[in-house]
Amino acid sequence: MTEKELLQIGKNNRRMAQLKEKYRELKYDNGIGSRTQDGMPHAQSTSNTSMNSVEEMYDVELEYKELYYKNMKLIQHARSYIETIPDWVIRLILTLKYINALPEYEVAAAIGITEQECRRILIVHFNNIF
Repeated sequence: MTEKELLQIGKNNRRMAQLKEKYRELKYDNGIGSRTQDGMPHAQSTSNTSMNSVEEMYDVELEYKELYYKNMKLIQHARSYIETIPDWVIRLILTLKYINALPEYEVAAAIGITEQECRRILIVHFNNIF
């Protein structure tokens, strides 16, 4: 498994978060820009059900599901790859950095090594593999 494939997990997670937020915005968009404070009663339960909005929600939901299943497959592949590594420190670094998407300084702090050592271990690992 390449480092590029491992990095794709974090990218997919960020994209899924964006899609989830976009879906939420589309779902709760009532078609009114901002609430006017004019003292008159306005219906709160009206929602925008135009076909464009519904189609866009469907597209976002479909893209999210596809990305979710691709990412789950990628995570399973990454976990099986990481389990084959005999050194527990490297396994822990790879899991925290690529599957949990933690930055290197947090990975180093969690393990109890310096950030430079963490970076060096990753460089040596990927240079030896590829």
